[in-house]
Amino acid sequence: MLGFHAVPAGSRRVFYLDLMTGILGALMYGGVYPFIGVIARKELQASPLLISVMSSASFVGFLTGPFLVGHFEKGRKLPWILATMLLARSSMLLLAFTYTARSYVAVATLGMIIPSLSTPAYLALMKDIYPDDWRGRLTALVRIGATISGMASVILVGLLLTRWRFQVVLPIVTLLSMTAILFFMRIKESKVIPPASPGPSFAGSFSLFRKDPRFKQFCIAYFICGFGNLMSGPVITLFQVDDLKITPEWIGWISSIGTLTAALTYYYWGKVVDSKGPIYCTLLAMVGWGLAVGGYSLVHNLYGLIPIALISGVSGSAGDVGILNALVQFGRKEEVARYASLHYALLGIRGIIAPLLGGLLAEALPFDRTVNYRIIFRLSAGLVMLGCFLMWRAMKRKTRQNDL
Repeated sequence: MLGFHAVPAGSRRVFYLDLMTGILGALMYGGVYPFIGVIARKELQASPLLISVMSSASFVGFLTGPFLVGHFEKGRKLPWILATMLLARSSMLLLAFTYTARSYVAVATLGMIIPSLSTPAYLALMKDIYPDDWRGRLTALVRIGATISGMASVILVGLLLTRWRFQVVLPIVTLLSMTAILFFMRIKESKVIPPASPGPSFAGSFSLFRKDPRFKQFCIAYFICGFGNLMSGPVITLFQVDDLKITPEWIGWISSIGTLTAALTYYYWGKVVDSKGPIYCTLLAMVGWGLAVGGYSLVHNLYGLIPIALISGVSGSAGDVGILNALVQFGRKEEVARYASLHYALLGIRGIIAPLLGGLLAEALPFDRTVNYRIIFRLSAGLVMLGCFLMWRAMKRKTRQNDL
């Protein structure tokens, strides 16, 4: 494991600030988000459609990326990221006043849309503050700190929810996570150098595909994989609540297994990125996602969720590190926001459509509820594996061309 003393001297301060931001921010991401869907279904009897809408929420903001990319390129990125961090956490505090399924879903949806507004800016900032030959390992270490913090938070919140109502527990955790802003605001970014050409429009963003065919191959493969993965999202929540009768304690323990596994493997994937490249790391993550989604079709009790949590933890850390580093390596420093905004706009499109399709299929298929769920899991796994095959072809083609 990399010690703090081994971090390049010029990166130590920013690494410390980024690490503390991740640790404190994970209090909310670990202690709030894993429970959002289950609480909506279990306590407020939210319909499959509302669950699907909430599952799509975090992807809506990604559609704004191509419209905002000009701002990211011409101005500082840090103020925008800080503003979204503050607004997202502030809106989630309103969960204290929700007592119906619709009001709860409305607040949760808003709180999950806002963070995605700054993702392209965050990736561009990572390109700016970390050296290329250390970025994989340093971002992995930040993720390790965040996942350990998130694991502790999800276990504690799972226990607290058995004693106190979510209107008390979730806002308190969110309030504690707001301290992350105090560290992130101290990061200093380089002077902005605008690119020679202006940021593209939403339609014009797709011109990157003509300019960079390797990026087009990456996006097509990942789009198909992600569509299958996201289609299963609301169905997983419905399956866990309706069929497995999952409890808050089980959510806490299962989530902690996944986050602990991720924490133990993040640094390994960071070394894989630095040695074999981010596309290879992303491909391995996609294979894991396919196995996890398909595995749900074989689960018959809560204990069956344990191996899925292990696979999800390993593949989640691989995907987190792999995708982040793939996006910052495609373009030049001043173009990272463009690449990231287009990638996440596509993520937004499938993130809105796929969960809604999964939720509608859960009700529309002509079989009983459990059979419908298992059919969707298998269909989703098939799409993920198709994306894996296309990513493998893209990687082989890129290897021959000495690309990523």
